[in-house]
Amino acid sequence: MKMKWLHAGRKLLCGAGNPNLKNPFRAHVRGLKICLLGAKGTVGQPVSLMVKQSQWFEEVALYDQSSCRGLAIELNHIDTPCLVTSYEGEEGLKQALKGSNVVVNMTRSSLKPVTDKGDPFIDNAPATEQLSKFCAMHCPQVLTNCQ
Repeated sequence: MKMKWLHAGRKLLCGAGNPNLKNPFRAHVRGLKICLLGAKGTVGQPVSLMVKQSQWFEEVALYDQSSCRGLAIELNHIDTPCLVTSYEGEEGLKQALKGSNVVVNMTRSSLKPVTDKGDPFIDNAPATEQLSKFCAMHCPQVLTNCQ
């Protein structure tokens, strides 16, 4: 079974099915931009560290409601060619999404303890809806993931 080519804009994401490659899954893609929404949270910080160390991404855009400039400075000290930028506020969200190939939404509305299994979805749905609308307006070609 051959896999098809998957493109994000002009960048190639998967080389499976190419007969010229000996091992298509070892081919590295470079030059992608990823936007991490909710990067300052408990999930966002380790994810941003893992993404920074990936060879796939040329730029990592960190976005959160409060400033994550310190996290971006710390991640830029890691010796990789990937650039980490930090954004906050509505205008910052537009800039973070501009040119992104992948968007990961890790936002969380509340830090209260979970008492009912339905609470997290109800609490986080408005924030996820708002961020999804921004993605649709500013980078409609993007590959998105919500945590």
